[in-house]
Amino acid sequence: MYEADSRLQSTSFSRGRVAASVQSNAFTLVELLVVIAIIGVLVGLLLPAIQAAREAARRSQCTNNMKQIGLALHMHHDSKGFFPPGWDYQVFSGEFGNGSMRGVGWAVYCLPYLEQTALHDQIMSVVGDPNDRSHPPTTGTGIWGLPEEIKQTVISAYLCPTDPSDRIVTCEIVANPLLTEAGKNSYVAVSGTFPSWISQMITLLADRDPPPEIYGRGYAETPSDLGLFYAGSKRRLRNITDGTSNTFAVGERYWDGEPVTSTGEGWAPSVGAIWLGANSAFWGTTSVTADAFTPMNSPLSGLDMSSLHPSGANFLFVDGSVHYLNDSINLNTYQGLSTIAGEEVVADD
Repeated sequence: MYEADSRLQSTSFSRGRVAASVQSNAFTLVELLVVIAIIGVLVGLLLPAIQAAREAARRSQCTNNMKQIGLALHMHHDSKGFFPPGWDYQVFSGEFGNGSMRGVGWAVYCLPYLEQTALHDQIMSVVGDPNDRSHPPTTGTGIWGLPEEIKQTVISAYLCPTDPSDRIVTCEIVANPLLTEAGKNSYVAVSGTFPSWISQMITLLADRDPPPEIYGRGYAETPSDLGLFYAGSKRRLRNITDGTSNTFAVGERYWDGEPVTSTGEGWAPSVGAIWLGANSAFWGTTSVTADAFTPMNSPLSGLDMSSLHPSGANFLFVDGSVHYLNDSINLNTYQGLSTIAGEEVVADD
């Protein structure tokens, strides 16, 4: 009896010890909530860091794209003796041309220096190049007569990875639906300080065949060819008296993803750009160029320079360097950087 009681007591004591051990290894509700809170705080700290790292990588890729474009522009200058025109000054009278004086854009002329010679030659065999005897100018279809697969070609060097919109920009211009879809370009050539699209529309409506020396100008007091690029520009390094390190060549513009319309509904916040060339009176010079008339990322105009990078955009300068500028930059400084010979004093801000 004593032995049985002893075993019983021993067993009860062991069970109590096991129970106590189990209880000591378990989490209380308070402890669990504290752990969850700590994990939440760590995740909250980690996610912004991951997003910032991803954006830094995207911005770096964008910078590399613009450096490639800068090299292409300078290689064109070394080969031809001038930078490519903002867009061609040609009159096309064929089936699709309808007398339009807009055509191949600056980005097409860069293609041979971006390992896209075959694409460049295909385009020029249809449109022609006034500066290349191997591809003489035509009076035929212009860029509108190109096959759809060429017009909608996507070129990775012309895409900013921070812009998530579709790679094919769409246009719903009723007046001239000849080029309704084209490969996107996240980069626009800088034409100066005055909106080139206003003067080009005025010129187009006033005279279907204006002399080349005035095409690209607005009113005399507000010229739109103060920058490196405009219609038939062909600027040379010696023309840039403000200094190549103080002058924009190319800026960014993102696309909001909405089709561009003739009513302007697609002009906000950004109409995007294409690499092929200028199209119609509405979606014309704005397809390939931009100006510094309004500040970057301005809600006043979706036709100028903008980006989805945080608080700024990348800019390619004529010397080939790429700088990230904050969108709070002084407007006078911003506009001074957009001209090639304005003799403006550019402040460091």
